[in-house]
Amino acid sequence: MQVAVDARRTIAALLPRGGVGAEIGVFRGGFSRAIFAQARPRRLYLVDPWQNSGQPQHGQSLYAQGSANDMEEIHASILRTFSEPPFAGRVEVVRSASVPWLAGQPDGAMDFVYIDGDHNYEAVREDIVLSTAKVRSGGVIGLDDYALGSWWGDGVVRAVHDALATLPLMLLFALDGQVALRRL
Repeated sequence: MQVAVDARRTIAALLPRGGVGAEIGVFRGGFSRAIFAQARPRRLYLVDPWQNSGQPQHGQSLYAQGSANDMEEIHASILRTFSEPPFAGRVEVVRSASVPWLAGQPDGAMDFVYIDGDHNYEAVREDIVLSTAKVRSGGVIGLDDYALGSWWGDGVVRAVHDALATLPLMLLFALDGQVALRRL
């Protein structure tokens, strides 16, 4: 008998409970709710610039579609949703690109970071490097779209493999486009 595994739900369940974490790349907040429900963080930062990308390499991404007004509406919806119970006081919506926000956080201050932002190699690599410094030893860095063949090519896969070879990280879980790394 084969048992189906929901990889995203598994990633959410692997996040340390009751800690401080961040989701990089929120868009409409669907996975944000799952992170909140599973990890029950005392503080969760939802970090996203909510702006369309004019970059040609993002042509097939969610951020290439729609108008600037669409992004304003999505951001306003996120602000409304996460200002109400049970999120109020525990979730902070941060409208920023990942790099400046992560760079401004104290080292070792977070228990987890889930990365689903820009999928190009350089951007993912930088998010992983910064997250490794910001996550405490034993914490978790999760990533979405750990797969080949979509618009981002090998960006996420190559960045994860490079990080495993050069940073104090170990592979915790990988299945169906999801990957979790433990900070050593």
